[in-house]
Amino acid sequence: LGQTSKGHAMFVNLQDYTDAPRRSPAPAGSVRPLSDFTRADSRITRFYEALVANVYVAETLEEALSLKSRHPDITFVTASGELCRNLRL
Repeated sequence: LGQTSKGHAMFVNLQDYTDAPRRSPAPAGSVRPLSDFTRADSRITRFYEALVANVYVAETLEEALSLKSRHPDITFVTASGELCRNLRL
């Protein structure tokens, strides 16, 4: 992949994801956990739960931005696909 510039790959040791992930408390408002809207194959359930543990779906981008300012450790997405998260430069 690297030599041909055709993409990237990442390998994950699924045995590292045996415990339930820690989820931040749900912020007030109409947000719901992303996991309420999606699911994963049973073979990768723990990895998937860790991946989306602190991702919440907001109804609007304005709500997501407002909540993000009060909950910087949580990632917010909207149903239309807008993403609101911290960027570490």
